[in-house]
Amino acid sequence: RKRNPVKDAGVDDERDQVPQPLTESPRSQNQPALLKTQGSHLSGLSHADSRSSRRSRAGRAGEPRPWPDPHKYEERSLYIFSLQNLLRKFLIGCIENKWWDRTVLFVILVNTVILVVRDPYDIPEYIPNSPVRTAWDTLGTIFNIFFLVECICKVVALGFILGTRTYLSAAWNWLDLIVVVVGTMELFPSNSAAGNLSVLRSFRVLRPLRVITRVPELKFLVMVILQSVPELGNVFGLCGFIWFVFGILGVQLFGGVTRGSCYDIDSGGNTGVSPCSLDRKSSDDPIQDQLLCNEQQECLRISPPPNSGVTNFDNILYAFINIFQVMTLEGWTDVLYALQDSLSFQVWIYFVVLICIGPYFVIQLFLVVISKKYAELKEQANISASGKAVTDAIQINTNKVHPEQRPAVDPEFSNAESAANEESQTVESDKKDDKHVIFVLYQKIIAKFQRIAASAALEGIVMAAIVVNTLLMAIDSDCEFCQNASCSQFKTVIEFSNVVFTSIFTFEMVIKIIGFGLYRYLWVLKFMTWLDVIIVGTSLAEIPDVLETSRCYMEPRPCAEYDFCDAGGGTQVLRIVRLLRVLKLLSRFKSFQKQLMAIARTFQTVSWLVFLICIFITIFVILGGTLMAGLVERPWSADGLFRGLRVFVSVPGDNLDTTSFPIQGRVATIKEFNRNGTTNPWRVCFNYGVPPVLEHVHVDGCVWSDVLDSAGLHTPAIIATVERDNYDNAGISYLTVLGILTVSNWNSQYYNAAANFKPAIIFYYIAWIFLGNWVLFNMFIAILIQGVSEQKKARFRQQEELMAETIKKFFQGLDAKQIETQIMQWFTEVDQDGSGEIDMNELEKVLVKKCGVEMNPRELIRLFQKYDDDDSGYIGKEEFKNMIKELLEMSEAKVKRLLLSSVNGLFGGLTDRQFQSRMVEMFKEADTDDSGEIDVKELTGVLAKYDIELTTNDVKKLLRKFDSDDSGRISQEEFASMIRMLLEEARGQELVSVVQSTTRKASMVSFALHRASVWNFSPPGGAAADDGSRFTVPGPGATGDGVAKTVSIKSMAGETIHGARKTLPPPEPPPVSEIPQYMYGENGDGFDRGSAVMGVGSLGNGVGEEPMGAMAESPHPPECVHPGGPRADGENPGTDQGTQTQIAAKDAGGNEEEEDRAGPAKRSLYCLDLQNPFRRACIYVLDYPPGAPETRKFFDNFILVCIIISSVALAFESPRVGSRSSTRAALDGLNIALNFSFLAECLLKIVAESFWGYLRSGWSRLDLFIVITSTLEMVMGWVMSGQSISILKTFRILRILRSLRPLRLIARAKSLRLLISALWSSAIPIMGTCLIAIIAFAMTSLLGMQLLRGKIKACSDPAYVHKADCLAATDDNGIPLQWSSPSFNWDSLFNGIAAMFILASQDNWQVFMFEGMDTVSRVEGPLAGNSPMVSLFYVFGLLVSSFLVINLVIGVFIDAYYTAASQMQMEEKITREPRAKFPPIDDDVQSPVRVAISDVVSTDTFDMFIAFFIVTNITTMGFESFKQASWQTEFGAVSNFFFSLVFGWECLFKLCAYCPKRYYRAGWNRFDFFIVMVSFGGVLIDGLGTAIPLDPRTIRVLRLFRIFRILRAFRILKAAKGLTRIVGTLAKSLPALRNLVALLCLIFFIFGVLGVSLFGGLCVSGEEASPGLEAVRCMISSDYLQDAKVNFRDVGHALAALLRLATSDNWTALMYGMFLMPRRGELSAGLWRQFSALNGTKTPLTPAGVNYMEVAEASIRGWMSESMPDGRYEMSAQWPYPTDRASQWGTVLRGVLAPCITDEEAAHLESIGLMDCTTLGNARPCASTCSDPASGYIYFFVFTILSAFFLMQLVIAVLLQQLMNSSDKQEVHLRTPGCEHLKLKVFGRMHRRWRFSAIQKLRASAKAARRRSSMGQQSNTPIPDMF
Repeated sequence: RKRNPVKDAGVDDERDQVPQPLTESPRSQNQPALLKTQGSHLSGLSHADSRSSRRSRAGRAGEPRPWPDPHKYEERSLYIFSLQNLLRKFLIGCIENKWWDRTVLFVILVNTVILVVRDPYDIPEYIPNSPVRTAWDTLGTIFNIFFLVECICKVVALGFILGTRTYLSAAWNWLDLIVVVVGTMELFPSNSAAGNLSVLRSFRVLRPLRVITRVPELKFLVMVILQSVPELGNVFGLCGFIWFVFGILGVQLFGGVTRGSCYDIDSGGNTGVSPCSLDRKSSDDPIQDQLLCNEQQECLRISPPPNSGVTNFDNILYAFINIFQVMTLEGWTDVLYALQDSLSFQVWIYFVVLICIGPYFVIQLFLVVISKKYAELKEQANISASGKAVTDAIQINTNKVHPEQRPAVDPEFSNAESAANEESQTVESDKKDDKHVIFVLYQKIIAKFQRIAASAALEGIVMAAIVVNTLLMAIDSDCEFCQNASCSQFKTVIEFSNVVFTSIFTFEMVIKIIGFGLYRYLWVLKFMTWLDVIIVGTSLAEIPDVLETSRCYMEPRPCAEYDFCDAGGGTQVLRIVRLLRVLKLLSRFKSFQKQLMAIARTFQTVSWLVFLICIFITIFVILGGTLMAGLVERPWSADGLFRGLRVFVSVPGDNLDTTSFPIQGRVATIKEFNRNGTTNPWRVCFNYGVPPVLEHVHVDGCVWSDVLDSAGLHTPAIIATVERDNYDNAGISYLTVLGILTVSNWNSQYYNAAANFKPAIIFYYIAWIFLGNWVLFNMFIAILIQGVSEQKKARFRQQEELMAETIKKFFQGLDAKQIETQIMQWFTEVDQDGSGEIDMNELEKVLVKKCGVEMNPRELIRLFQKYDDDDSGYIGKEEFKNMIKELLEMSEAKVKRLLLSSVNGLFGGLTDRQFQSRMVEMFKEADTDDSGEIDVKELTGVLAKYDIELTTNDVKKLLRKFDSDDSGRISQEEFASMIRMLLEEARGQELVSVVQSTTRKASMVSFALHRASVWNFSPPGGAAADDGSRFTVPGPGATGDGVAKTVSIKSMAGETIHGARKTLPPPEPPPVSEIPQYMYGENGDGFDRGSAVMGVGSLGNGVGEEPMGAMAESPHPPECVHPGGPRADGENPGTDQGTQTQIAAKDAGGNEEEEDRAGPAKRSLYCLDLQNPFRRACIYVLDYPPGAPETRKFFDNFILVCIIISSVALAFESPRVGSRSSTRAALDGLNIALNFSFLAECLLKIVAESFWGYLRSGWSRLDLFIVITSTLEMVMGWVMSGQSISILKTFRILRILRSLRPLRLIARAKSLRLLISALWSSAIPIMGTCLIAIIAFAMTSLLGMQLLRGKIKACSDPAYVHKADCLAATDDNGIPLQWSSPSFNWDSLFNGIAAMFILASQDNWQVFMFEGMDTVSRVEGPLAGNSPMVSLFYVFGLLVSSFLVINLVIGVFIDAYYTAASQMQMEEKITREPRAKFPPIDDDVQSPVRVAISDVVSTDTFDMFIAFFIVTNITTMGFESFKQASWQTEFGAVSNFFFSLVFGWECLFKLCAYCPKRYYRAGWNRFDFFIVMVSFGGVLIDGLGTAIPLDPRTIRVLRLFRIFRILRAFRILKAAKGLTRIVGTLAKSLPALRNLVALLCLIFFIFGVLGVSLFGGLCVSGEEASPGLEAVRCMISSDYLQDAKVNFRDVGHALAALLRLATSDNWTALMYGMFLMPRRGELSAGLWRQFSALNGTKTPLTPAGVNYMEVAEASIRGWMSESMPDGRYEMSAQWPYPTDRASQWGTVLRGVLAPCITDEEAAHLESIGLMDCTTLGNARPCASTCSDPASGYIYFFVFTILSAFFLMQLVIAVLLQQLMNSSDKQEVHLRTPGCEHLKLKVFGRMHRRWRFSAIQKLRASAKAARRRSSMGQQSNTPIPDMF
């Protein structure tokens, strides 16, 4: 029985009871229960909450509560202890105490910390007597005993296993029990098995997950993951299916190919060249895509595969590992290049298909599933919270004391208190008079300071200082003092500016503290004041060091010593705090504030997610330390050694046979390198004790050693290097696990771990990548997407309220009839074409012109769809009228809320006496004329005095309700009655305010409208509601004065139900199934999308999969709805010609005014009118044949063919195409013809449409730009032919712009054109978010500049550590050493932003982080791990760039795509006639045998039987391997034959059961039949190969048919329903992705052509060995050659390189490898000495005055004399340096001209006969080998942003909506028109069966008629013509 909380509270006076409408009405009785049910998913995680709630309910009810509660505990525990047992009661009390769980969690935390920080090298072999190890072991024993005692206590208190409330009834306790058992084994040292089970100790770290049940936010996130497990399992199963299929295919294609290595034919030794190809060099092309052995070598596939034996496809397990690597898109190019080296370049087809299916398609489903589930549970959480808030509000209002019930204040006590106050005030007034003068003076001074502090001038000065300060910090880049003499002066100015800015900011803070006061400044004003205090404080602390640094820069000193000026003063790092001032500047921009507020709203959820990620990181840190500590070493290379690196040192005589590590050496750290020593150059210091066998060891435990390759027998040798990513200590372990989480370079970590561990360690990486990257990271994106969506919805509500306020002001003072007339007048003004309907563009005019509201496209679409009741794409008169009326109601509701809240604030909480006093006072203030009554003006004035701003019309309505005599004035009694009624209504409104704030959600709207359909809205015994949309509940005075409260459904659900109102707005964002036809291509999926818009679909297609249209929801009778025809109101919803013209104009890029002027202009070129013959001829040519659709216009098709030909010609463009070749002549001729064709098209359209009419379209402007640039390039090519290189380089940009020609294809493809136009319209929100990203990148890069500017530098020779030593030395060839930064650095703002962008892509960020951690100072080289705290900066930059900013941009971009889809849907919504397609129904089986077979094959048992054979067949297919045993071969042949018979038997049975016509009608049956035939063909080919002697190559080709057996695996999709649904979702998404894929391919092609133009001239590996003088060009760049497989020499290789960029796989190495700039300067002394030695006496003693080109010419001639004597040369393995002297000449040449040569230099060398460019096809002049870094940065960054960050995310958007639409919970069935209770799908089946029966009867009748006719009988039954 539902208790009455008001009566239970002891309230006797029913008149003063607080109303409970939500608990008294039927609606309120059901609503909280529903809310509680919907939130039960989240509340069910914690039993403690339910226990406390039960206790509280029992306590309130006064019921006795026994303890221990028999409902919580079993009657007996362990068959011994009853509930009344003292020991058990004591233990129950302990575990119920809150400190029990807290203590356990604290011990778990301490235990976890110990497991994390424990050193894996602290073993007896290294440190025999270690006190730390002993302490850890002791603590481990204590923890084991503690957990054992905890387990025993819980078992005794709860019981063990039998029962539903025992210890093991909870899943967490099973884990605890396992940990306790394993820990107990460790307590017995005599048990050897305990040591083997110690690995299970890692399970103990899962205990911290118990904290999740105590934190609701973590509970919610875990619930998202847990409830996503079924669908995630399906996705992971699909991934496993892909792994298996591609794994089997990989074993068939690539088995054993990576084992190839080149062996010397004479010696038989391995040359180390691997993986090689078995092919021989077959062409004279020096560039080979395969790795070929020399003539004296042979490639044998007997070596281990590369990368620790992992990169191979020899069996299915290694194939799985490599395919998983490809699925993560990390290091997949390494696998690809290994296979291309050993097999063929065409291997890319396998990888491209795998990448498109796997990472770009299937892997995205993880994000789709997580986002879908997060949105659902977020909705349920909101509903649950609203239900709880309603319950709390009811309880709070119940317990409130009414004014009449509150105790009154004693008047005597009140009078005495007032008298005492008056007396004290009299005494104090005398004292104040003495200080009055001083106080007034103080107030004047403070007032002046306040004016200054609040002045705009001070604010402007501070903002200007912030801007200048930020600019100075941005330009404070790294400066070389010895190269630029002004560096010291520049640094001095920077340092002094810091003092100036500190003074300005300090002055501002002091002024504000004086003016506002310290308390107000810090606690009352904004948060920025605290930021100012921190910034000023840190700046003042920094000033002493700033002054010292300035003095250092000002003093004259050697340039090298200036580098030390910035080395001292640790407080300089505080300068980075000033960067926070930029936030104050950015806070002035409203758009930035909105974006920050959106980020802040999601920050709380994101912070809990980060905490959850940290928990799992800790778990995998300990797990990794348990499994791989001390096992991770990098591949051995002596060149990679440097200071600070940890290595393994082998000491002769040191006995380490018992060590647990496979590396037989001791861990040591390299301290220094003796570059002058010949033996033992490395000084290493042992980390864990000195080996006992060493003598004469230095006191610090260091010894000189050598490397493994050159160490003697009795010399300590460095045998291995510890990998930087390892699990040897806590800090590096966290960074390592974080790197795997971001899948950054995880494959290299796995390779290093697999070298000393079994390959099964891959499951550690798979588990963490799956859980971390594919689940937790995707939840991060899901949170941001949800945040963006909620922000959009909130802004839409604000815009709608603003529009409602504006409309209310416009209709103020009008009655209902006048309002309706004015609405119709508005409609007539907007409906310019008189169609009786308005479209979205006309609605926008209403908002702008009438309401003054500007909405973005997304908001406009939402508003239009909200009031487009019939989903016709137009708003009719009634719909427009309902929209205006609903907005007016919204405004009135807002006014009412304002009035009620104000009255409640004034009178709420007062006693009756206080209430009466304030009411009388308020009435007297209003009654200005003392008449005893107040009118409208007086009431308005008094309300305004109390901040209740109401319009005159609103006040009139309010006064009219309480004016009983209709006099226009109210008395004091009526005024009191009004206040009381408003107060009572305000208190009742508090109960539903929470519901009103949350029921705008779709689920609550559905709930409210569902209840509205079944509740009786009429009050008991009263009249019905006026419009059916209101219901009546007892009001506050229902028992007293009979007043009842009327509640609108609109106030409960946020929506209004009226005549033509639909229940729900369309889903947000739009479903993919409702995206218009052109987004699915021409034919889509065979489904009439146009009819789906009206809710009427094709009866023959997937009706159950169609979305609910207006037909299912329309309140109109079905006979009123005629698709494609007139509606009930007589209006035609079809699209008229005018609207089509507007849509076409909008598609073309024109604005509204231009749309109105659609059509040809009256005059063209100011002289040609419409009747001009020439203009008419132009129009005729463009429009021929007249009246034909656009796709059949001859001229348009001709131009389309020209565009395609032009695009194909661009694919052949390359700098390697010679100017005298036939290819060049053909391309030039084709270019001229195409240019004239495009020019003719442009001129024809200008004449036909006029110039300005032609430019009306944005696509026409693009065409004109391309035509002009192409024409200029053609003309300049003729004019400037034969001119100098410098002049031709000016016009090279015009040739590059030809690559934009394929963009013209977009203008010809309507679907792509509309997609681009819609995305472009959404560019504004994207640009705003991108601006935030750039600002975040800039601020973080400024932080990096302060920390690492000029410090990430090293010498080109690692042996030199200090800058001075490096710059003074030369290499062995005499070339000076360089002290330079790597490409990834923080030396300037631009480099910092580029570095942040690279961090955002997560490409090798750990490598860059270790470079930062190794920094020492500006003048000292790297020292491994010297600055470990720098890693925090890199982690922070990774979080900001990759996790937050980029994902925020992705979320906004996905939302923009939804906007584009919605906009295109509105523009293309055309009503079509429904077309019914009825699949034929065959005759029933008549033969008894066929009936029996049909009964067998139609059963589920038969399907399961076949599914078993399918799974078994797939499993047996995985047994194949490279060089398999004979039993494997025989087993494969027998199993193949057996399964072929089984599936053939199945196919034959089904053919017998069903006739062939019926069997082949099903797609799965056709697929099965194809597989059976292929299988039989494979068996036949195998038999022929052994029976008939055939050529081996023929047999190899025929055996390719065996690969088709893999198709059998696809049959598993038919048996697994979950996989079938996922695959069905993917299949339905393919049509929607078609245009996205086309757009992506177009972008790839354009950037491929651009890449060839920019980087096609760079030298590729192999060109330096070209014959003769052809080698000279690339000899100069031999140290900077591009990889033969990754380059831009042609469009094909450019596309392969762009795919690597799009996947962000080591793309920075590719980008930086393309940037080559010439370095020219004075010749160094060492190089000059080497040149002099080679040139003899011909050379001056000094290089002064010698031109570097003269040295280059002499070097080439010297090389020619050694390599090409008498012009003859011999191609050999040593070419192009057949002799040592030739090699020395080449060294000098590279030292002079490296790294590249310019166009002028190449032309000069060619002109004097020292260079030949026949390799480039006799090109004249020779192309440069340099590139421009500026254009390169733009090229690579723009493409990466478009491909990796934007367009690829559209796949997520499409899949997300498709999965949501196909989910079972949201599946909506269409209803049959005229019979709405019947599903359309069921009706279709009924109709097909009825049609089949009718046809059978007609056929029988016809047959009988023909028989009677043949017998001469007459029949009255006509013979149907249809048969």
